[in-house]
Amino acid sequence: MNKNRVLLVVFAVLLAIALINPIKITQLSISDTDPSTYVIVPMLMLPLLALFMLKENIVSKVDTRSLVFALVLFAIFAVLTIYLRLDYYYLFFSYRINMLMLPILILALGISLFGIENANRFSFVALYALFASPLLLMPLLSANLNQSFANANTLIVYNLLKAILPSLVYSTPISLIMNGNMISIGQACVGVGALIGIVMFMLPLIYLYDGRAIDKAIWIFSGFVLLLALNLLRMTGISLLWFIYGASTALLSLHAVVGQIIFYGTFVLMVLLAGRFGLIFPEINAKHVQMRWPVAGIVVALFVAAAAFGGMNASYPTGTTLSPLLIESSANVTFTYMSLATLFANNTLAGNYTTQAVISNDNKSAAVYIYNVSNYTSQPITVLFGAQNDTLQDEIANGSSAYVIGEAPGLSRAYIVGASSQPSFIFYRRIPYSMNGYYESVAMYVVVPYYPYWQDPSCQPLNKKLYNDVANLVLFNLPNETYTDKAYSAYCFVSKVVKP
Repeated sequence: MNKNRVLLVVFAVLLAIALINPIKITQLSISDTDPSTYVIVPMLMLPLLALFMLKENIVSKVDTRSLVFALVLFAIFAVLTIYLRLDYYYLFFSYRINMLMLPILILALGISLFGIENANRFSFVALYALFASPLLLMPLLSANLNQSFANANTLIVYNLLKAILPSLVYSTPISLIMNGNMISIGQACVGVGALIGIVMFMLPLIYLYDGRAIDKAIWIFSGFVLLLALNLLRMTGISLLWFIYGASTALLSLHAVVGQIIFYGTFVLMVLLAGRFGLIFPEINAKHVQMRWPVAGIVVALFVAAAAFGGMNASYPTGTTLSPLLIESSANVTFTYMSLATLFANNTLAGNYTTQAVISNDNKSAAVYIYNVSNYTSQPITVLFGAQNDTLQDEIANGSSAYVIGEAPGLSRAYIVGASSQPSFIFYRRIPYSMNGYYESVAMYVVVPYYPYWQDPSCQPLNKKLYNDVANLVLFNLPNETYTDKAYSAYCFVSKVVKP
């Protein structure tokens, strides 16, 4: 039995375990309307790419220095994951920021099992993992570029059909008209996500195949062009049938099915033609090297993968995930009573409460007063919504504060304001606000008056308190224990109204 081969299989399996929860929050197919969904391809291909490393004759050389370095890398990964997840909340999941840090985890696993001398052997896997975040390719996913691409495809389809249908009329930017029938070739038809996806499918294979770099590049480019050409033929054929026989449910179904067949067929065809491009399937002949099992390294690798799965990523499936193409960064937030009601309902829990809503004169901010939350006082809890305001945030932050983690991986920051004997609390969180089909990042402040019974022990269990303490440590916020107890108790009360 070749022990190095077994260690590579272990590496692939541990990487797959670390990816389970991120994959759970990711759509398992590439959407026609959202090209950013291509990220599922590199996520699923990563463990397979790790297995392709069997072609390498890697000899494990784990020493104490390697183990220390692997643990340091994991510590960096853990701190960055906690910090960014808590600070960016839903943006962390929507932009798959965790995938930008995955290369650190990959190197930690590789060094644990094979030693620091072999770290560079894992560089291709680590770099490929970066593409599982849409941030890297956001310029290619922009609405303007997609629209321009759709316009160009419409012109090509028009010119192909014009020779067959002389009466066909082109209506800018994406419509074709004939005999009262109109077809619009929108962004959903042109398959930008599929074009990126086919490249993501082929990239691991250029690592597996032996051959010249130029031949590999030509092979991938050919696959891209083939899919593009076949998709143009699909749109041309469907449009021709539409104009001749009219629209039908069967034709629309055929449109979707043929697209999937073309995508997977292109991939299979390019694999079959790889030899014609000078690419050769490698002979995997491992050298037989006498070695001992790196027991300590395996233990460290198991710890790293288990911590990534159970500690760093366990709460991913409960996170809010939005399409990055629908997230706006501008501060042009406006509120209506209808949109405020939706926003309030999405971020609060149902209860027998009385509420009163107020919107500012410029519609840039809003407040909802919640009554009947407790029998102890008639003072309401006030929930304020508005655009991100760094100045206001800095002013509030002059007081003591503590970070509090909800059941979902959302973060609230609790501030103490007013007299120390009877302080009030302000809870802050960044949330998405749907406006005109897009999402703006808005601030939510929950202002909570002082209640004497908040001095009672917090309702949060010990493990939740520990998680809060770790979050505050990672975020370089070190409130005293008396304050954190008050903040946690106050949060327990607020979490009955505001979704944790």
